Amino acid sequence: MQRHYNPSLFLLGFLSNLTKNFYLFIPAMILCVIGIWVKPCLYIGIVLLAIDVLISLIEQLQIKKAVETSTNPNFAPWTEMMSRDDWKDEIINAVNEKIAEQTAEADASDKLSNSDD
Repeated sequence: MQRHYNPSLFLLGFLSNLTKNFYLFIPAMILCVIGIWVKPCLYIGIVLLAIDVLISLIEQLQIKKAVETSTNPNFAPWTEMMSRDDWKDEIINAVNEKIAEQTAEADASDKLSNSDD
């Protein structure tokens, strides 16, 4: 069965990639604002913004492809979560479960080390 990457997750990832590339995004915005008065700055800002959009889109398409085609059994639960409509709740629950597991392991380890004293 072919998995489908959730469209809202794709959009959220794309937007986060835009701001992740802040070294392109921030100068582009600054140059576009300056471009109101100085036209060459506007053109440079638009080019930088277009490069940022292109890079962000490519990165998100790579993530989408990885989720849809991955056969890694360790990654399978995550791909299933990202393919569902309620992906936010699924991922939050999975992360909370992992935190609880790690906390329980740390508590057990502390109890063992304290009992050795």
